[in-house]
Amino acid sequence: METSMQTYLVDMFSEKELKELLDDLYMDDTVDLLEELPANLVNRILDTVSPSDRTLINQLLNYPEDSAGSIMTTEYVDIRQSMTVAQSMAHIKGNRYSQRNDLYLLRHR
Repeated sequence: METSMQTYLVDMFSEKELKELLDDLYMDDTVDLLEELPANLVNRILDTVSPSDRTLINQLLNYPEDSAGSIMTTEYVDIRQSMTVAQSMAHIKGNRYSQRNDLYLLRHR
């Protein structure tokens, strides 16, 4: 979507609508949106998110463009090698990021 259209849409939303929209976006998508908007709209958006989300957004915004940090996701489901299939499925279904396509198998060290 063109930046001008994004700006127009964000301008049209009430604070409540903006918060609902951001709650439905994954964090990396939120950051991608913010990178394209003027500073006044970025500040307006940051005012609607929780302090913990704001901290994460600022952390992601500070990575250099096209670096691993700028394109990584912070929202993923992690599965332990020791988990059974049933435990893994229950963990995936109970995780708020289960709609993502990112699934990582972590080895305990």
